[in-house]
Amino acid sequence: MLPVTDVLLPNENEALAIARAVSGAGTDGEVDQGAELERAVKELAARGTLPVVKRGERGALAFADGEFVEVPARPATVVDAVGAGDSFNAGLLAALLRGLPLSRSMSVAVTCGTLSTRAAGGTAAQPTWEEATS
Repeated sequence: MLPVTDVLLPNENEALAIARAVSGAGTDGEVDQGAELERAVKELAARGTLPVVKRGERGALAFADGEFVEVPARPATVVDAVGAGDSFNAGLLAALLRGLPLSRSMSVAVTCGTLSTRAAGGTAAQPTWEEATS
């Protein structure tokens, strides 16, 4: 399915598991998590999709046009993280569909995910477009 998936939006663990499954590679012993994630993201991109990995307090990581794109997290006082990933996804897709470049779209996505943690529940604190882009 990866060659017909325009944008793949996994978290770190999902990205690692999918990349291992499609490459048939496992991990031996102690592994540098950052290097393993970068290899996984490259592997997913090589399969024809745009992987944008949600990394929580470490922001987001993608691989496009032969380069890594990394966006840091925003500081937050988290009330509830339920729905943060979904808000990230919505922010990224909304920004890409508006024609914003990938790095800016990822920044909007990180902001959306972060701001959604301001209140309990999955939708109570979802930001407006103006909040997400200011």
